[in-house]
Amino acid sequence: MYLGDQIPKYALKNYFAITNNFPAFEIWFIVDNQKIYLKLRKKNLRVWLAPRLAPVADTKRNSYRKAFWIKTTNRFYAMHDFHLSHPEDSILQIESDVIISPTFPMTKFQEINQLLAFPMSSPQVGLASTLWSKSVAGSEMLTNFTTNCLDVNPSLTDTDILGKLSIAHPREILILRSGPDSRTVYPNNSSSSAVTLGGSPHPINSHGIFDASTLGIHLCGTDPRNTFGISTVFDPLPHHFLKVGELDFSVKNSSIFATVCDETREIYSLHNHAKNTQLFVGDFHQKFSAYLSRRESGVWKKFSLSGLVGFVLDYYFLAVAKLRSSHNSEES
Repeated sequence: MYLGDQIPKYALKNYFAITNNFPAFEIWFIVDNQKIYLKLRKKNLRVWLAPRLAPVADTKRNSYRKAFWIKTTNRFYAMHDFHLSHPEDSILQIESDVIISPTFPMTKFQEINQLLAFPMSSPQVGLASTLWSKSVAGSEMLTNFTTNCLDVNPSLTDTDILGKLSIAHPREILILRSGPDSRTVYPNNSSSSAVTLGGSPHPINSHGIFDASTLGIHLCGTDPRNTFGISTVFDPLPHHFLKVGELDFSVKNSSIFATVCDETREIYSLHNHAKNTQLFVGDFHQKFSAYLSRRESGVWKKFSLSGLVGFVLDYYFLAVAKLRSSHNSEES
């Protein structure tokens, strides 16, 4: 799924990678732009056109990356509309910058009894990196909860909403494993010493990890669009709940594994936060092995020209929005 007037190259590359790895499943690309919809249909993609929601009355949020934060919550409504058109099916939404392993347990999701499933990056923050809905009732619960949250606080993000949802409806939500069981890689303070990112008790969480964001940011790099075109690979991310620097990583038989102490788990999905298009094509695992060979040397800084251009444009549009807001205030 990708909402907006432009589809980045990595999104389509990832779509084709997933369809190639999972030919037995219906893989759909959801958009809300009519021209993009028609263009993708001509390429014989399985594409679905979602209704475009009107922008909210928040100039700053509408201007930042062409309403990025608004689109992230609008995805929930698009997902619900898509589900209404496929009422007999369960659906799994995979974010366009999430790499999934060829061993990703697609069929295991059918064994989930809860209405929704997604990973957490901390006990309070949920991620739609892999978001599963068992039925239309699950998608409807998500949109109703989102609407209620935004009515109270329009500045909430999709991650805030999913975090609140997991707390408000624990029986209807299955938390996907996004970290190991070992408590050595989590905060040691008394309030969180017993909390891990091992997810809910369920067979789908028995072996592998569904990355929320931390593993992908560490291993693939930070988004260069956030920092003058510079992507930081192997950042220890001290502000994250999972102490990712304490983990060891390896590649075996085209699978990536994370190890801490005597616990080794396969990584089923990896959030490519840097949007590195090279990691969506060809032999990803071979390229990743080359990445890991540099990890022992510490933090690695990479420059991206497109990231720099994006950074400049982001702040240009924010500045324009601020000037317009100031101008309107003076006129009133």
